[in-house]
Amino acid sequence: MKIKPPQIPEALSKVTDFLGLMAAIKHKEYDISNVLLKDEFITDYDFAGQGFRNMVFDNCRFINCSFYKGCFTDVKFKNCDFSGSDFELSYFSRCEFSSSKAVGTTFPQSNFINVVITDSIFEYANFDNGKLQQIKIADSCFNYANITSANLKELDLSETQFLGTVFFKTPLKGINFTKCTIKNISISQDCKELKGMQVSLIQGAELSTFLGIEIVE
Repeated sequence: MKIKPPQIPEALSKVTDFLGLMAAIKHKEYDISNVLLKDEFITDYDFAGQGFRNMVFDNCRFINCSFYKGCFTDVKFKNCDFSGSDFELSYFSRCEFSSSKAVGTTFPQSNFINVVITDSIFEYANFDNGKLQQIKIADSCFNYANITSANLKELDLSETQFLGTVFFKTPLKGINFTKCTIKNISISQDCKELKGMQVSLIQGAELSTFLGIEIVE
């Protein structure tokens, strides 16, 4: 599977007063684009409805902020922390997350298309009713994340942890978990989520408990 990378200009303008820029464009429906945002630390700020395009977030922390209905196109997040923030109904296209954190971050009803996630932590994140299509995830942690009633398509997974992850009413057909750790997940009583998923023999033994199967030696 080929993921389309972010299209970002080589020369970016470095923003030195990000909140000042936000105040200047507030309610004008302008996208922030072609900029480098570095070493920002912002808490409890409302970015709802803001668009971000062709830019890089480098070593930024946005704690408990609202990005409700945000739009991110051709964006790189490097060593960033969005823990506790809200991205409900947001859109991510051709984005990359590397060495970043989104612990307890909410992404319900959000769309992720052509997104790469590496060396990142999404523990307790919420992707309920979201759409994740053409996604590559490597060396990351999705332990105890909620991925309920989600649409997952064309996921490339490797060296990623799914411990205690909730996949309730999320079909896992065609998704290959053999290079990942998947254990103690939550699914519906009829186990329909498991149909067609790809797992190793050891993982299959773990998941067989949902079907009431006892494996003995």
